[in-house]
Amino acid sequence: MTSKKLQELLGKAQGELTLLYEIGNALRTTLDFDETLTIILTGVTAHHGLAFNRAGIFLVDPEQKQLIGRMGIGPENGEGSSFHKTITSLRVPMTERAGGLAAMSALQGSPIEVVTAADQKKAAMDPVLRALQSTSCVLVPLKGREDEVVGLIFADNRITRTPISRESFRLMALLAAHAGLAIENARTYQGALRQADLDPMTQLWNRGAFQRTLMETLSSAGQSQQPASLLLADLDHFKEYNDQVGHLGGDKGLKAVARLLKETARSEDYVARFGGEEFALILPKTTKINALKLAERIRLAMDQTALPLTLSLGVATFPQDAHETEQLIQAADQALYEAKKQGRNRVVIA
Repeated sequence: MTSKKLQELLGKAQGELTLLYEIGNALRTTLDFDETLTIILTGVTAHHGLAFNRAGIFLVDPEQKQLIGRMGIGPENGEGSSFHKTITSLRVPMTERAGGLAAMSALQGSPIEVVTAADQKKAAMDPVLRALQSTSCVLVPLKGREDEVVGLIFADNRITRTPISRESFRLMALLAAHAGLAIENARTYQGALRQADLDPMTQLWNRGAFQRTLMETLSSAGQSQQPASLLLADLDHFKEYNDQVGHLGGDKGLKAVARLLKETARSEDYVARFGGEEFALILPKTTKINALKLAERIRLAMDQTALPLTLSLGVATFPQDAHETEQLIQAADQALYEAKKQGRNRVVIA
């Protein structure tokens, strides 16, 4: 081997080690989940990195037994890009028959290259590659502790049509070893943060999370000049019910009400336990009339349960009834007080 060739190989190896070091170092600086995914995908697609045109991350959902598209980076970057939207719309069953090559890679814990003509013929029938319009790509599993597959990286050169080299494939596998552990760590941290924001009994958001979310919702509503509404709901005569059934029975009743609120609320709403037998719902981009309709729907749903309990609700809307967080809470609380005063089991608006 000539001195020049050896120098080239050493330079290439040094570049690879530097890349892996930089990505690994960046991953150690954050436990933010989305930032972790962005660092991984940037390392795969950046010009000074592996330089793939596009890359996406799928995460394993063990309960649903599927791979869920979580983030994609390509020539059009950002959450509005068509590639990101396609990635995040994909749900891949964790069976080789239905999930194709992506499921096979995740289930077997082995990377898959789609580069030869024979590979590409199979790819034409693959559900994921067909959705991503990819005929030549790599699929690399992401492994956490104890070699458990936590996700999958997809990468290709669809834009430039540049052949995928063995070096790129090997480097991707090395990067995946760092990435899997980083994702698992970020997931664990995110889960711990989420638990800190939840009421331990009902698993609704707790009061601290409610206060923070309401403040953020009103700030966003003010900037976009959109309304936002707040519902406060209180169980009627709960003390008497609790005395009759005991504390364990009372806890079961609160859990049942929490489930009802989550099931009746819309996906964009925030449901919290405000305290004791009182609950709160933050309704972004919701007018008073639509908030009233939802409150009435909740009240009627409560009437139809087997529980011998009813709900009184107060409704207040930003900026119509208040411009600040505490003022809006006071307005909704005053409306709730009026609902109690008027005979309970009813909705009153501020």
